Amino acid sequence: MRGTKGRRSWHLYKLGVRWRSIVEWFVLGGVAIGILLAFVLGDMTERLDWTVYDVVLEQLVDQPRNDMIVVNIDDRSLRELGQWPWPRSLHARLLETLAQASPRAVLYDVLFTEPTDEDEVLAHAVRLTPTYLPVLMTHGAGEHTDLPEAIMPVPALRTAAAGLGFVNVDADRDGILRGMQLVVQARERKWPQFVVPVYMRLRNQSAPADRGCEFEPPNHRGQPITSHGAQCPTHILIPFNRAFYRIPEVSFSAVLRGEVPPEFFRNRIVFIGATAPGLSDHFATPNAESNGVTPGIFIHVSVLTTLLNQNEIRPASKVEIILLSMIPLCSLLAAMLISTPARAFACLVVLLAITGFASQYLLRFERMWISPVPAIAVLLLTYFLWSWRRLALAMSWLVEELEQLTREPHIFPDLNRGPEPRGDVLARYMSSIRYVTKRQREMRRFIWNTLNSLPHPVLVSNRSTHILFLNTAARSYLSRTRRAVPDIHTQLATVLGSLTFVRTVDGKDIAPSVKWPEVLDSQTETDSTIMTRGVEVKDSDGHHHLLRYVFSEGIEGSPDTWIATLVDITQTLSAQRQRDELLSFLSHDMRSPLGSILVLLAESRGTEGATMDESTLQQIERHANRTLDLADNFVRLAHAESQTYSFQTLDLAEIALDACDEVWALAREKQIKVECLREDVDECWIVADGTLMRRALVNLLNNAIKYSVSGSNVECHVRVAVEAPEYVQCVVRDHGFGIESRHLPYLFERFRRFRRRGQPETEGVGLGLAFVKTVIERHRGAIAVQSTPGNGTSFTIVLPTAAEYLSQTSSHDAGG
Repeated sequence: MRGTKGRRSWHLYKLGVRWRSIVEWFVLGGVAIGILLAFVLGDMTERLDWTVYDVVLEQLVDQPRNDMIVVNIDDRSLRELGQWPWPRSLHARLLETLAQASPRAVLYDVLFTEPTDEDEVLAHAVRLTPTYLPVLMTHGAGEHTDLPEAIMPVPALRTAAAGLGFVNVDADRDGILRGMQLVVQARERKWPQFVVPVYMRLRNQSAPADRGCEFEPPNHRGQPITSHGAQCPTHILIPFNRAFYRIPEVSFSAVLRGEVPPEFFRNRIVFIGATAPGLSDHFATPNAESNGVTPGIFIHVSVLTTLLNQNEIRPASKVEIILLSMIPLCSLLAAMLISTPARAFACLVVLLAITGFASQYLLRFERMWISPVPAIAVLLLTYFLWSWRRLALAMSWLVEELEQLTREPHIFPDLNRGPEPRGDVLARYMSSIRYVTKRQREMRRFIWNTLNSLPHPVLVSNRSTHILFLNTAARSYLSRTRRAVPDIHTQLATVLGSLTFVRTVDGKDIAPSVKWPEVLDSQTETDSTIMTRGVEVKDSDGHHHLLRYVFSEGIEGSPDTWIATLVDITQTLSAQRQRDELLSFLSHDMRSPLGSILVLLAESRGTEGATMDESTLQQIERHANRTLDLADNFVRLAHAESQTYSFQTLDLAEIALDACDEVWALAREKQIKVECLREDVDECWIVADGTLMRRALVNLLNNAIKYSVSGSNVECHVRVAVEAPEYVQCVVRDHGFGIESRHLPYLFERFRRFRRRGQPETEGVGLGLAFVKTVIERHRGAIAVQSTPGNGTSFTIVLPTAAEYLSQTSSHDAGG
């Protein structure tokens, strides 16, 4: 019930966090769109926009036109022809010279706004070629002060010119000229830019100078756009390129002096303007060749070249910038909502690259300029804001979890937290994290040490029985029995399936429909019930184990687990078997003599005046002695198994001699000769409990005498072991009836007695050899038996010498 409630609260918490994330996502989306609108509508990124534009513009390379030429009013002309202003007759001479070559058009970028006596002379020369004159726009006083006033050439020139156009330019806020207005609304009418009438005439369009703005400028694909009235989109960006400045140039004075042949101007567009410093206007433009400025006459060259080549750049409107910038922004918002942080960051990088490349593509191939700066700036700000909100949400969750962990009782209540830091919030959070982390580390270390210190194997798995954890005992046991430790996530059935099923703990066998080791998977309710009650299994070493599962229900999202324990119950079963044997011994072997005594006594009382004869008394004595022997042997065995030994340095040969003396009477009764042989007397010292060791040798000698025929010999031979000089051997050999080989493995078990056919009945209870084996093993020794039916039996005892025993004791104490 507690686990279900914890899971429900966990799911509700995750649901709340999810809804909070969605709400914040919508809020962030609105904020991002608002920032984008502010960037675009408020021109907040204008300077950076133009900086990026200038860099990208350098990648555009155009070929210069070969049908244009510039006549410079340069320093040479001023030196040779006199100071400025020149008489208009001088300008007329230049036009008359050019008229001989029949140029396609002449753009004379000199203001003739003041009347002179030579106006008619110049007007006559203007009529000889298609000559276009400039108009100056100024802001003066009077009505419509928000509109400029056009200052036109004198009337004679105005009527003689092929066309008029304004020469004013408007640089951007950073002082760099990047674009041009093709039409300007003046007070009296609209005026085209200086080169627009030339462009229209070259395209065979009629545009008289007095008809204002009724012309069709090209769009960015070179197609006409009808532009009547105020609706015409007349602002274009000029792709200023160094190729524009590589057209032929000649000096004004050189033309007048005849240094330039007339054919040089044939069918060309001639630009005439000032380039001398201090005389001409210079404007900062992108990609300018010298000092970052361009003379005004080359501005007109660039504009006309752009129109004729039909490669003008159209600046995107603010609506277009907003709509196109929304595409990467919405993509990033979607990625942040449905993707992982790593994928969202990768999406950000991709969108930034796509935005930059898309802007370059539109500029290069579509002749449309959309600055990527607003979109890139909004993408970065959005990602940073989203990361900040994710971090804030994670921090709030972490603080809440830390506070909850801090309030929970701890297994180590005395853990020193230290003083609470003051001031910085982050420092307090870090202190809390450090404290809780230390608590969790101590808890984890405690749990791991506890599991690893358990003496029996423990295996933890998930609900599908895939192993998650093995303690040290489990690793040691599996490496010993399987020759290799299994990998994590291996199923329990694979790891424990090699065990042999013995029985269930409750005594009921596994149902026939379930086969071992399938029950280890615990996929059914029956299998789970069986494994939680436990089963007895046997491994390849013959050890018996109790295998039991414990189910642990996960809390607050943690997985359900099975905890499997494998407890070695071999000694427990052995003790139980000994208990059963003891009960059998008490119920039969000790009750039988006592019952016989009671029967004899009852018969004696049943005869009136009868007294016990010698035969009855002998039977009673025999039964009583048998019972006494049973009790003595049982007590001796119990003492040998449980009591603390009193070890001393003794001579094994002397102990053997004492044992031979103790059995002398029994041997004499059966006319058996007992020989005690000793070799290497000085090397037969051992560390032993003299009383128990002597009793063990007496038991062996008694058995040898009892199971030998009269007139035979029994030898007790003490010597240093030939194969291992640090050990002493004691061999007790008889020449009696012998023991069959099938009985030898069970010879040292309790209450085991064996008798061959034809062998006389002997007294005994089957505890003597069990006593001998227990005593020898408690002395760190070993006993072996060899027997041939009809030829006798030989028992060999091997014990460490006193020096070896003390060496083993020192090594054991040093090792721990």
